[in-house]
Amino acid sequence: MQSAIAIPPATPLIAPWLAGQVLIGFIGRYGEGAKNLLPNWIDIAVVIVFALTIFYWAVSLTMSGPDTLAAISRDANQLAGGG
Repeated sequence: MQSAIAIPPATPLIAPWLAGQVLIGFIGRYGEGAKNLLPNWIDIAVVIVFALTIFYWAVSLTMSGPDTLAAISRDANQLAGGG
């Protein structure tokens, strides 16, 4: 029997994304407690590289077309309002 609550495949992204945001904020130049370790323009490059890394990782976790159609058909009654 399948669990009623399925864990989305993107769930592993949350912890590294949040940790990266906190780390970049900590070593950055803005806000209370920031260490000001990233010089001007390097901070922007770090944020861009981090964001693109998370983005492409997320894209690699997406479901294929047939898997998406199968998931939609399994939940068709819920989508139609049948509960």
